[in-house]
Amino acid sequence: MLYIFDLGGVLIKNIQFMSEMSQKLKLDESVLREDYLQYEKPMMDGYMKSEDYYDHLERKFKVKCTEPYFVTCFKPTRNQIMWDLVSKAKNEGHKVVIGSNTFAPHWDIFIEHNCFKDMTNAYASHLIHLSKPDVAFYQEIMDKEGETPENTIFIDDTKCNTDSASSIGIEGFWYNSDDALKARFRL
Repeated sequence: MLYIFDLGGVLIKNIQFMSEMSQKLKLDESVLREDYLQYEKPMMDGYMKSEDYYDHLERKFKVKCTEPYFVTCFKPTRNQIMWDLVSKAKNEGHKVVIGSNTFAPHWDIFIEHNCFKDMTNAYASHLIHLSKPDVAFYQEIMDKEGETPENTIFIDDTKCNTDSASSIGIEGFWYNSDDALKARFRL
């Protein structure tokens, strides 16, 4: 069995950075968020660097970007119950991999936090140039791992992502409570 775990909101908590970033840039958070969402996919798919986004912010909002905000405003922590599931699945002989929509600054932080040491493999959208909910994202991971949808479980905190995985035969588990996780995986 192949377990694909999302990072942000699943293995990792405390992933919000927009509020602190908007404060540092002295921009309204909703305005910054709306702007960011226009560039999120190109960054997540690895076609735009964070430095290019900072340049864009300077031009559009006439602000000075003085630090790598995607790093300095991002303070992730481990979600222990999910790491317990990683250990359980691994101890039962299953492959456990990360499949995450992310970009280089956050990926580097995950590396620094040693998030990958217990994993069979890790797949980042900015490195494979595919992101969820595109079904090609899951297919790429299964192809690399030599697994089929029927032998794959995907755990994510975003419903449209688990729905898209389910549409190709993967068991998509929408992580929205610890109780549901405990019940499904007998933790």
